[in-house]
Amino acid sequence: MSRELRVRPGSELEFEELYSGRWPRLLRRSEGYVRTELEVLAGLAIRVTDVWKSHYEFEAFCEQYREELKWFQEAMKANGIVVKIAGFDAAHRSP
Repeated sequence: MSRELRVRPGSELEFEELYSGRWPRLLRRSEGYVRTELEVLAGLAIRVTDVWKSHYEFEAFCEQYREELKWFQEAMKANGIVVKIAGFDAAHRSP
């Protein structure tokens, strides 16, 4: 699963703390989660890719933790850490 996020200037440290700590801890609740990769693009754009063992395990996780995932995305926007989320791609990527 990949998406591109635009981080608000001055929020880089908060973003890194969320996506290298809290986000993977949430995903680790699923045995199908492998890892999260962060790739800095141009400016403050960052591609976040979550790698799963299978698309089925990703979908099962999303269903089971729907509320937590929704809260996480809304909290990032509400706190001004992320100003844009785009390019959601749920295609399975092999570990």
